[in-house]
Formats: sequence, structure tokens, C-alpha cells
Amino acid sequence: MSYHRGGHRRGNNFNRGGGGNRHGGGGGKRHGDAGPVDENNPVVLQFREYARELDEKHDRYERIVKCSRDITIESKRIIFLLHTVDSKLVPPN
Repeated sequence: MSYHRGGHRRGNNFNRGGGGNRHGGGGGKRHGDAGPVDENNPVVLQFREYARELDEKHDRYERIVKCSRDITIESKRIIFLLHTVDSKLVPPN
């Protein structure tokens, strides 16, 4: 069973059409119709700061994941080499 956002799996009723939000038709402003944004607004400035912090956190997380994968790969190589050396040391019967 696959997961699909925005609908129920039963009856394949994922998209009912009509557009707009989940409570009605497509009336009202669209996302691109907003007026100019005041970059000096305290809320906008705070949002930009939160976005910067989240970007830094995401970058740090990605670096940690990469290091973890590199360690895993090197560990597997070392284990493989140890098995190879161990099998060469065992005398045949």
C-alpha cells in the first residue's frame, strides 16, 4: 500500500478536482497575488533569521549523515580485509 497525501486510498479518491482549499471552491487570492513585502518588517526579519537557522541545522545534519556513511563504508572495507587475512592464515586440512 502506497502513501499518498491529500486523499483516501479506498476508492482511489485522491483528487476530487475543483481547486482551492479543502473547505470550498477556488475563490480568493492566489499565492502569487500578494503585494510587495516590507523587508524591514520585524516579522519578516524574524522569519529570515529562523530560515537561516534551519538552513544551518539542515547543513549540519547532512554533514553528520555523510560522515556516518563514510564511517560505515570504511568499517565494511576493514571487516572484509580482516576476513580475507583470516582465511589466508588458516592452514588447509
